[in-house]
Amino acid sequence: MPLIHSDNQDSTSHSLAVWHASEELSFFEEWIIPYAEERTQLRGLSEKKTKEWFTSRYLVHYLLGSEDRHPCLKDEFGKPFIREMPMHLSISHSDKFSAAIIGGAMVGIDIQVLVPKIERIAHKFMSVSELEDISDKDTRLEYLHVYWGAKESLYKAYGRRGIDFIKELFIDAFDFNPKGTIFSGYVAKENFVKEFKITSKIIQNAMLVYAIEI
Repeated sequence: MPLIHSDNQDSTSHSLAVWHASEELSFFEEWIIPYAEERTQLRGLSEKKTKEWFTSRYLVHYLLGSEDRHPCLKDEFGKPFIREMPMHLSISHSDKFSAAIIGGAMVGIDIQVLVPKIERIAHKFMSVSELEDISDKDTRLEYLHVYWGAKESLYKAYGRRGIDFIKELFIDAFDFNPKGTIFSGYVAKENFVKEFKITSKIIQNAMLVYAIEI
């Protein structure tokens, strides 16, 4: 199963896509020939991680819509970027899902297969008040995944290490809707303060969440 979701806005906004990689690795290797700078990223990767790498680069090339492929590299903090392209980029993987988003403003994306074990780590990324707000929700599992995806997306958009998910990433109150939820959040770390529009939606058995700088 190839492309399962896409959202293409104008070039000043964003474009995103989700792929469910049921294909063999050879399918992507036929389309994506790594540049010399990219080959170092592939060294020592497992077959699963290698397939994720090729799938995400395939998605980025699809989103750019150009005939020639641009190298997808990483900066000193591990944040991906497209060489010689003034676009912001974010990538995510979960199980066989790969997601990518590009935009003219800061962006972040996360996709996560819905799993009950997220409950065990919720206290690591949610404040006491955030957990109390969803304590009686029938869709608590979905709420937890939205919170995780939203904060992970903000973290990726920020693009630097050493951020506190509870004290420096903030999510405004929202009502979960399985058909799609739009809300806001912001990053506040030292002198860096930026607000983002956040969207979540369920894609098959996974929660897709992405943040776009306002």
